[in-house]
Amino acid sequence: MSSGQQEYIQKGIKSAEQATAEDKAHNYEAAAQHYMTAADWLFQAMKYGAMNPQ
Repeated sequence: MSSGQQEYIQKGIKSAEQATAEDKAHNYEAAAQHYMTAADWLFQAMKYGAMNPQ
């Protein structure tokens, strides 16, 4: 796994953690935005990995 891909994964995890915190606080609109951001980062990691085979 490349460092760029790892960075995208870490950003995705951080966004997902923010989303769950907002979810628990009943801030559902903010949570949804963080979930979408997490999905985008993880999709980029997946795409980056496919473009850079090892």
